[in-house]
Amino acid sequence: MDNIIISSEGIKFRSIFNELSTFHVCQAGLPPCLAHDLFECVIAYHVPLLLKCFTEAKFLTVDTLNHKIQTFQQQHSDANVRPAALSIQMKRLSGFASQNWCFLRILPLLIAEFIEEKNSDLYQLLLLLHQIVEFIVAPSISISQIAYMKIIIEDYLDKRQKLFPHKPLRPKHHYLTHYAVQMLQLGPLCQFSTLRFESKHQYFKRCIRNSHNFINVTGMLAEKHQLYQAYLSSQPRFSPTIRSDNCVDFDIESCSSDIRNALCKKHPSNLKVCSKVNFRGIWYQKGLALPVSLGENSFCLSFGEIIVILPSDTSVHFVVWIREAVYDISVGCYVLKSKSAVRCIDADSFADFYPLPIYLHHHEDVVILRHQILDSI
Repeated sequence: MDNIIISSEGIKFRSIFNELSTFHVCQAGLPPCLAHDLFECVIAYHVPLLLKCFTEAKFLTVDTLNHKIQTFQQQHSDANVRPAALSIQMKRLSGFASQNWCFLRILPLLIAEFIEEKNSDLYQLLLLLHQIVEFIVAPSISISQIAYMKIIIEDYLDKRQKLFPHKPLRPKHHYLTHYAVQMLQLGPLCQFSTLRFESKHQYFKRCIRNSHNFINVTGMLAEKHQLYQAYLSSQPRFSPTIRSDNCVDFDIESCSSDIRNALCKKHPSNLKVCSKVNFRGIWYQKGLALPVSLGENSFCLSFGEIIVILPSDTSVHFVVWIREAVYDISVGCYVLKSKSAVRCIDADSFADFYPLPIYLHHHEDVVILRHQILDSI
């Protein structure tokens, strides 16, 4: 009787790990995957639902929208993720997570001219989802922004249920209600995603497709992977902090007086100028805009449109046109005003690190944020 083994199935007892002072198996939970929860579910199903209402109201047609998608001049990083074409049924977006994210960002620019009532509940719901995503994917976020995000998520779910009572909310809609608490416990959620695992898995999928060898598949893949890792280990493990293309000596005397005055206070030695530069994994080039500073509220920003790129050994300086901007709530983007001054700014001194393309909308320069900018509160 002393050797009797008691077997059990499922969770039948309190985990011993709960005795740790800083861990509990049920607290905080696993971090969510934004790619699958948000971009490939909530956005993938909700955006076509709204677009179908617009087409039924004769605001636009599927063909018109697909033509807009194909002819929209996407720039910089947006150019690599053109949204997938819409089907006639419009039950779900067929694109990948990055395509659906890009589609939601540029969608107000594509359809704003066709929507007669910008204050309609359907169009405002689209803009609300657009704003929610900007907060969720933010790499840095304050507690006040998290609190505001929680409010607009609850508002979005409430309006979504009232406008489409015949279309029940999906379980991943419920996940959104936990994002605020998870951000407080885990940090910005954009740091957590299964996409990195899927990217790693793509290597093995390419190997099996190209080799056409289905004998001892696991052994073959393991060997190829180890050889590839050995090849990578033979090179420097980390890429340089700064990588620039086509650098030439910078002749400051040939520049305009505005640029010379901007450089008089910040004059790095051995000035070089280049067309584009990769700084800490981000490509910067002439014509892109960087947020310089926040105004009194999030509806006012100033951007710096890059004129000249001056890389050095340890950092990068940008000569920029300062352009004030006002948030256009009807399109969900910032409208740039005329150029006011020229400044030379270090890459670490901007309000946000990510460069944004400048699009032309109704004869005005506009900027669509990739994510919300960290406020000072």
